[in-house]
Amino acid sequence: MPLEYMKITAVYLNSIAKSLIGVPYKYYGRDLKGLDCFGLVITFFDLIGLKIADPVHYDPDWWSSHDYMTQYATTNFFQVESPQCGDVLLVCVRESKVPNHAAIYLDNKFILNVDQIVGTHLLYYYAIKNIVAGVYRCRDVELVA
Repeated sequence: MPLEYMKITAVYLNSIAKSLIGVPYKYYGRDLKGLDCFGLVITFFDLIGLKIADPVHYDPDWWSSHDYMTQYATTNFFQVESPQCGDVLLVCVRESKVPNHAAIYLDNKFILNVDQIVGTHLLYYYAIKNIVAGVYRCRDVELVA
């Protein structure tokens, strides 16, 4: 971690997550008018005061043929074994062999997720636990009690 980093509580992170519930899905969405999964991560950290670089330009096959997610995650985050509130989960959906979706783990065993049908919503972590390819923690945040 850097010499100076943000100390944030799980209660605060959960309040940020709740403020994003109901934002609709939008392909390449990067604001509260609509979000995709990268937009969700970028917006979540923006709301706590951290600028996370936008990872990649999209191409029609990005979700199945490239490992953009892992490349992105390792520039802003470091991999951990067990999730804690505020960690980014990289997930392999649609039987992809590489991570092609991102969500945010919350303290109460829920994740903040966005999809094309529901938009931004809470989902039980255990519903996706078996397809999580990696758990990543932001380098600039320390979770405190």
